[in-house]
Amino acid sequence: MPQSISKAQAELLSSGFLDTLGSKPEFNDLDITESLAALILLAGELIEEANSNLQEGGHIGQGKLSDSLKVLNPEYVGKQIQLDIEALFYYQFINKGVRGTQSGGGLYSFKSSFPSRKMVSEIAKWLKTANKTTSNVSRPVGNLETKRKSISQLNKAYAVARSIKMHGIKATNFFDKAVKVAQSHAKEELGKALKIDIINSLPTNLNDYK
Repeated sequence: MPQSISKAQAELLSSGFLDTLGSKPEFNDLDITESLAALILLAGELIEEANSNLQEGGHIGQGKLSDSLKVLNPEYVGKQIQLDIEALFYYQFINKGVRGTQSGGGLYSFKSSFPSRKMVSEIAKWLKTANKTTSNVSRPVGNLETKRKSISQLNKAYAVARSIKMHGIKATNFFDKAVKVAQSHAKEELGKALKIDIINSLPTNLNDYK
C-alpha cells in the first residue's frame, strides 16, 4: 500500500519542482513553495482515503489497484501547476460500477457474457491469494493431483468471471468519496499555505522595494 506523504517530503518535492521552473513571470514576486507543498499533501491524503475506502469495502485482493495509486510529479501547464494522480485503468470500473449483461447497474457495461482468458487468469490469481492458508503439516503431492487441482481452480475462476460478466460490478465510489473528503478541507489548507507564502514573499525592509 502506498506510503503517506509527510510534510517534509511534500516541501522537498515542491522546492525541487520550483527549482526546475527557472524564472517564471507568474511567480517572480511570490514564493509558492508552501502552497505547492499543501497541494501535494492533499493529493497524498486523497490516496490514503481512497485506499482506506478499498480496505473497508473488502475490495483489496492482490493489492494491484491500491499499489498503483501514486502522486505524479507536478507539471507546469500554461499559467497553472498541474498535479496528477496515477491509477490502473480499471479503477474507474471499481469506482463507477459496470452493468452486467443480465443485471446490475453502473456507468460502464459489459458487452459479452463470456470472460477473456486474461480475466479468468487474473481471477484465478485472486482466488489463490484469497484462499491461501498456512498449514504446519506437509505431504507429498503427485503430478495428477496437482493437475486436477489446477483444473479445478481454473473452472472456479471461470465461473466467477462469468458471474461478474452477467451480473456486473457494483459501484463502490471509493475514489469519488476520497475526492469529496479532500475537497472538504482543501480551501482551508490551501488558504493557510497561501498566507504563509505571501508573508514569506514580503521584503524584510522598505529598502527592498524598487
